[in-house]
Amino acid sequence: MDKKLVSKDLVWKGLRMELSGNEMRDIMQQECEKDKYYDFDLMLQGFKKALTKEIDFDYYIHWCILVAHCLNYSRYSSPKINALIDEIAYFFDGCSFDDDYNKKSLQLNIALLKNFNHEFENLTNKTNLPFETNGVERILLFDHSNWTLDSRVYRAIIIDNNKRQFELKYVDDAFFEYDENINYTFVDESQFDDKSLSFYDEKTPWQETHNLEF
Repeated sequence: MDKKLVSKDLVWKGLRMELSGNEMRDIMQQECEKDKYYDFDLMLQGFKKALTKEIDFDYYIHWCILVAHCLNYSRYSSPKINALIDEIAYFFDGCSFDDDYNKKSLQLNIALLKNFNHEFENLTNKTNLPFETNGVERILLFDHSNWTLDSRVYRAIIIDNNKRQFELKYVDDAFFEYDENINYTFVDESQFDDKSLSFYDEKTPWQETHNLEF
């Protein structure tokens, strides 16, 4: 006898946080109907509800588990989009291991989700637009943990695409907030190095400066 799948309607109710805590626990790791479950606005609202403590933290953790799980049942025609969806599922799985409410961590999660969504939109629309705010990109590569301040230290590239200026520096999130009104691009080491080297191409001169606002 075939195992009964969780209906996509019930999954969507869970994603919208319309289920009780017990109902959420009952379905969060069960096999479910396939659907395109990625919904940026809905996921962003989930983080915001956790940030403002509109929901119990345990409920938030179970919601993260549901998001991570159901994304495994989301498939698109593009292999690159599917690979990104897998990354987002892995991201939410990581979120589900948080032990307790942490404002900084939730603000970071919102920044990371926004960056994932920008990648999703670029792939969907077949574009390669930079993730900037008022012409300025803020590109971050995790470097190490600052155990003294319980914070994350990044290598950063700040790029003013209007003035064709850039700055390389280190930033520590003990000294800045992940502002939801600012877009942050999170990259791996090879992407960071490629971007850094691009400024020294003689055909496309850039000006290095040390006064760009992070």
